[in-house]
Amino acid sequence: MGPRRTRGEDGATLLLALIFMVAVGLILTAILSLSGNDLANTSNLLSQQSLEFSAGGAVNAAIENVRYDPVAFASPGQNCLPGASVQLSYKLPISVDCVSVRNPTPPAPQAFVPPVTREVTFYACVTASCPATSTKNVVTATVDYVDQPTCSSTSTSTCGSQFSIKSWLVDTADN
Repeated sequence: MGPRRTRGEDGATLLLALIFMVAVGLILTAILSLSGNDLANTSNLLSQQSLEFSAGGAVNAAIENVRYDPVAFASPGQNCLPGASVQLSYKLPISVDCVSVRNPTPPAPQAFVPPVTREVTFYACVTASCPATSTKNVVTATVDYVDQPTCSSTSTSTCGSQFSIKSWLVDTADN
């Protein structure tokens, strides 16, 4: 009979390598799953941010369009953009409706503050019209305009000589 071989630790290295490979595989699977969620979240955030920036840009265009025309937007619910809608960086057209109030209730008099002659509220959304009662408005802004006494539909150069943004509300883009 020859020398007897002991098995001892033969194969232990293979077992440790298999355990290591399974552990690394589970960790990589978890990391890839989390990164997939982060990529989806990033895409959703960019889409919402694009909508909000486009709505803000459309409201700015509407503010400038209404500034020099004191009578064109006197009836509520009119589209206040130079065209029917504007398409900026967002994939859908943005429309902006406005409601204008002539000579709103003035605040307490302050030194060097001219009286507000028009207060216009703008409603931006991705539908064809944005009524004030809609829950789908992305941006709602209220702007106070100061018109000079000579401001009229025939003399617009003195209209909107000053304006201030009274409020600017951005609602969630997914509402």
